[in-house]
Amino acid sequence: MSDSPHVHLPKDSNSKRLLTAFLVTAVFMIAEVIGGLISGSLALLADAGHMLTDAAALLVAFLAA
Repeated sequence: MSDSPHVHLPKDSNSKRLLTAFLVTAVFMIAEVIGGLISGSLALLADAGHMLTDAAALLVAFLAA
């Protein structure tokens, strides 16, 4: 038997939805950071910062669930 760590995927639908919402938010946040840096848009960078707090809240909710 192996003692290596492994990942347990969520089984209930609420956890799956929280994880999906977190991943979508995180991907869009990264896209906004890249787009903001390339274009020099402070608005995109500011919105990416806002999405960072949203993603953090979703992650905390997922871990609590």
